[in-house]
Amino acid sequence: MRNLLFLTLCSFVFIVPQYAQAISPLAVLADEDDGNGDGDQKADAYSIADAYAYATTSVQTNGAVFFELSNINAQDDRIVSAHADVSEKVELHTHEMDGGIMMMREVEAYELPAGQGLSLEPMGYHIMLIGLKAPLKAGESFPLTLGFEKHQSITFKVQIKNPGDVH
Repeated sequence: MRNLLFLTLCSFVFIVPQYAQAISPLAVLADEDDGNGDGDQKADAYSIADAYAYATTSVQTNGAVFFELSNINAQDDRIVSAHADVSEKVELHTHEMDGGIMMMREVEAYELPAGQGLSLEPMGYHIMLIGLKAPLKAGESFPLTLGFEKHQSITFKVQIKNPGDVH
């Protein structure tokens, strides 16, 4: 039920003019599967697991990406940007209470302490895909690139799943 509520919020919340902005380009670097068959992907300083987005319909103009990220580096860092070709704009978001109402908000960055992890999940931190160019179809995937303050950008695959198929 929580997942379905999130999809409803995504469709409703973003009928506002401030999201009609141009896309900002970001360099894309190749990334590799870690080879053990579990879908996890690794870069020099980070490990990404369970990256997924919910399938959308033709009337949904926005989507969201969720994943587990581990900073396996000995240095603190920050995610400062994201890019995906499936949408016109990509933003870092969180949910927070505002006057007793749960609201989605764009954030400047996600903090990544050395040796720790970060969970992006429904009703929490997530990558917002604004202005989808086409519906996200279950069973397909797309590349997402994260930009970091101190390290090179990394690109990884995001699997598209039906809400009932996730965890």
